[in-house]
Amino acid sequence: MSGRNRTSPLRSGFDYQDLWVLKFCGDWLNTPNSYEWINFETSPDEINSGYFYLDDILIRDTENKYELYQIKHRQNTANLWTWDDFLEKLPDAKQSLILKWYESFSRPELNDKIKIAAFITNGSPAPEVATYLIQGKLDIDLLAQNLPDIFNKIRQLLFADETAARKFFREFEFRFDGKDIYAFEQKVRAYFYKELSATKGGVDNLILQIQKG
Repeated sequence: MSGRNRTSPLRSGFDYQDLWVLKFCGDWLNTPNSYEWINFETSPDEINSGYFYLDDILIRDTENKYELYQIKHRQNTANLWTWDDFLEKLPDAKQSLILKWYESFSRPELNDKIKIAAFITNGSPAPEVATYLIQGKLDIDLLAQNLPDIFNKIRQLLFADETAARKFFREFEFRFDGKDIYAFEQKVRAYFYKELSATKGGVDNLILQIQKG
């Protein structure tokens, strides 16, 4: 694997992301034959040029398939995720989140190589978003029926290739955790202590190694 992806921010204050890395390391330790490696803030081996945004956590399994995760922490969990958060560009961004994820997911180099692609956050979706998430995946046709203005924005962004866009929405997951960072840390630590018989010192050391990158 290459080093840190040039599109990634510097690793500072990424406690929530680090806890997700820890969680996946626990899964790997519990089922050693499931993964080949876990890495973060990088891109798949097949991506040699251009930007790649599903880069916060990458996992390759033993069947050469990827799990790609984008992790976003909400400092204030009462700040719900809205359609504007996904569809509008921030002032310093070239693309919206949804377009970044779609273009990364749809890279031809990764055709048939993605097992999971997901956005993970400790926040919660606004009702107008949650209504159209069926088991974590956006029902684009239901959205078109009931929120045509939002659907038209998505269509303008992604539907130059409708087949690729529909594949993205069939497979891309929106995971809203809804836990504050302390509660999530306690949950992950409890898994290590109970399922892996790990010690507090051992978990602390693993977190330190993750934070070092």
